Amino acid sequence: MTAAPTRLRAEFLDSPIGLALETPRLSWCCGDSRAAELQTAWQIQAASSAALLTNVPDLWDSGVVEGGDHIGIVYAGSGVVSRACVYWRVRTFDSDGLASDWSAMATFEFSLSAEQWVARWIAVPLHGTRMAGPPVPLLRRRFRSAAGELPARLHLAVLGACRVWINETELDVSEVPSGLTDYTRRIRFQTLCVDGLVRQGANSLTVLLADGWYAGFADGVSREHFGTRPRLLAQLEIGTGSPVIVATDDQWEWRFSPLVRADISTGASIDGRAFGHHEEYIKQKRQWSSVDVLPAVSASLRPCALPGVRPLPDDVGQPSLRGAVRRRGGLRPGERRWWVSFDVPVLGRPKIMVRGAHGSHLRIRYASTVDADGQPCFVDGVFDDYTLNGDAGNEIFLPPFVRHRFQLIELTGDLAADGVIQVDAIPVRQLLADQLVLHVEHPLLERFHDAVVARNLDLLQEVPWAGFAANQRLGDYGALYPVLDSLAMQFDLCAWLRHWLDDMLAAECTPAGLPDTVPALKHARRLVPGIGSVEHAFVSTQGDPQRQSEMAIHLAEVLYVHYGDRQALERVFPFARRLLFTLEALNPNLIRPLDSDAWQLDPMEAALVGTALYHEAALRAARIASWLGLEGEAQSLLELGQRIRVSFRQRFVTRSGLLLTDSPNAYVLALAQSLVEGDEAGIACNRLTQMILDAGFQSVVHPALVDKMLRVLTENARPDLAYALMLQTASPAWLAPLTEGASLEQADVSLTQGAPLGWIYQHVAGLQPLTDELPAFSRVVIQPCVPMGGLFPEGSPLNTLQLEFDSMQGRYGIRWSLADGLFHLQVDIPCGCRAVVILPDGSRHEAVAGRHDYRLVADKSDVIPMLSETY
Repeated sequence: MTAAPTRLRAEFLDSPIGLALETPRLSWCCGDSRAAELQTAWQIQAASSAALLTNVPDLWDSGVVEGGDHIGIVYAGSGVVSRACVYWRVRTFDSDGLASDWSAMATFEFSLSAEQWVARWIAVPLHGTRMAGPPVPLLRRRFRSAAGELPARLHLAVLGACRVWINETELDVSEVPSGLTDYTRRIRFQTLCVDGLVRQGANSLTVLLADGWYAGFADGVSREHFGTRPRLLAQLEIGTGSPVIVATDDQWEWRFSPLVRADISTGASIDGRAFGHHEEYIKQKRQWSSVDVLPAVSASLRPCALPGVRPLPDDVGQPSLRGAVRRRGGLRPGERRWWVSFDVPVLGRPKIMVRGAHGSHLRIRYASTVDADGQPCFVDGVFDDYTLNGDAGNEIFLPPFVRHRFQLIELTGDLAADGVIQVDAIPVRQLLADQLVLHVEHPLLERFHDAVVARNLDLLQEVPWAGFAANQRLGDYGALYPVLDSLAMQFDLCAWLRHWLDDMLAAECTPAGLPDTVPALKHARRLVPGIGSVEHAFVSTQGDPQRQSEMAIHLAEVLYVHYGDRQALERVFPFARRLLFTLEALNPNLIRPLDSDAWQLDPMEAALVGTALYHEAALRAARIASWLGLEGEAQSLLELGQRIRVSFRQRFVTRSGLLLTDSPNAYVLALAQSLVEGDEAGIACNRLTQMILDAGFQSVVHPALVDKMLRVLTENARPDLAYALMLQTASPAWLAPLTEGASLEQADVSLTQGAPLGWIYQHVAGLQPLTDELPAFSRVVIQPCVPMGGLFPEGSPLNTLQLEFDSMQGRYGIRWSLADGLFHLQVDIPCGCRAVVILPDGSRHEAVAGRHDYRLVADKSDVIPMLSETY
């Protein structure tokens, strides 16, 4: 009997609560680690309770289903009803027909249907201005329960940000349950398990309701881009069957909280005196007022089972970081100042333990960069404040809702010299599971990898942020373009990518769905309504859609290639077809200029780059059509791609083989898209090579094209030049910051700066999925690229590498070393998968599940590849 399946998922989530009322898809990993083994059949059982699952599964018993499928299995049982929880398990059968152990039990639970909401939207009569927010209110509903410790669920939608308590217990809820989206169109709600928190007798449901992205500084410049005050919709359901419902209505009440100001971008202020026993504050705590009950909103309510963004607990991933506190000179008479530095940059908030007199004041400013003189560059207009209570001993200041990027903070105030006792940093981000581990001999390369992965975690917020500065905390799907494949390998990101694809399609690809009133997005354009229409083209009155639109096609492709999500292809294809033929109608000559302002290109280069990317989008859409079995559509899109290619060549390729626009961006795209052919490719590659040499082995292309540049060099017989670029340490190379000894990291960063990592995974380690065969890394090519060549006369600068990658199929492992003229490659392939292993001498080897060793001597006149027995 083989090992049980692992990593059971429903809709690519681990035991999710609050799924939309649709038939879910199930996935698992085969637990069989024996060599050359594969899954030949599977059996799923599902029940309405854990007890029934192991005795008489009452919802579904699939029986033994032949096949190796284990991703996206459509649930065919009963129980797909609102509020229902389904318990399920799976077992697999090996090539001899022997069954594995049953897996551990997993669950999935459905949320409410739209008709089952009885709650009403509520708010408080507090308004800020476009430039200043109001105090943060505390809302509550007191109720009684006839019994205690019952099963219960809280359904929660917030236009803003929140913290929630049932009695004295704070719930683990995303601070911004609806995320960052177009609140005028869709509002996401979460369902929380609150079993046992309601007690017999008197209870209370309490919510701290802040601006969030809805009414706060969504662009870091001004407020109220969606609404003037945050709103709450909550429905607590106690018991099963016919639950007792406690919902937001006119029985709720509110009062002022100690949180005087709270904004994700600009900071928070807390009056600690409200926690004390002074009479004026005790009186304020008793002054509860009625809430405003608001009309229903036109936006649709959509369940969301994602965990959201929250402070990182000490027992998950990275613990709190302890800061080093140093006294500094005061800025003005009677004031003291401290600097607190941290070993690594943090996106989050401080946790400060202080001691002082009643009414003492503390202000906190944040810096993640230094100027030429080594002084911290504090962000103007971004600060937190705390007024001390002073009643008893040490106090903790931990501002909620805010997110700062910092490696150094400054504390100023009228505290005593020993008033600052301890300062920690609390990271705030999504809880994304790591899927990839990389170890390389080159210390700077490994440090660069780890730093970029950590920074990517911070940038992957409700939407992928454009940067850390307050005015850059906007959805930048375009930044995903060069790094999407590498992100999908770094993190268990499938559910989030599907979430972002929903946003992009729902908004027809206005970035993040934000309205044009947000200044940073005033140039965003979108298609007219009608995604999914049967018409192939229409006349747009708003001009050429931005490249953000084409990101939806790339996103769906990555979801399929990395996670086997066929549904993403089905959802995006009508949009992709409509977009591409719309672009054809807008550009009859098939020359599609790019936004020259965004890419900072001259008009000729913008036209060349945009046309090449248009060609790439057509080929992506053709692949999607082929994967969906729509051969007629695929052929039509391939013909469009060919016509774009012909137009490109007629417009931009000269008779000499050079490009009309002599720029590295142009040559990289022409080579990557095979827009030059025959001898032209050699001419183009030589020209690109010369540009890199003239630049002193520095990157010469736009950051979005870095990964393409490295791949083009590798695939055109210049891997040594790709390595020389990657390992360059002179500024402004990628490794330069790691050699310059700067204590603070640049804050102006984006996801695109991690573009080289895709080349490291796919060419240095050599792991590439075979996209024309089965998805989700079922079939791969393993072809490590060893750094040898004319630029390394003294030998390879990189002699060992180890990569471990947890795919949807299981764990791949690649370990290679080069020593004393011997290349040694060890490969681990998970159950049911196959690989084509290509060694540096070009020899090809078919490999099945298991572990394989390859040894190759460096002298090509005496190549002796040796394949060990698989075990």
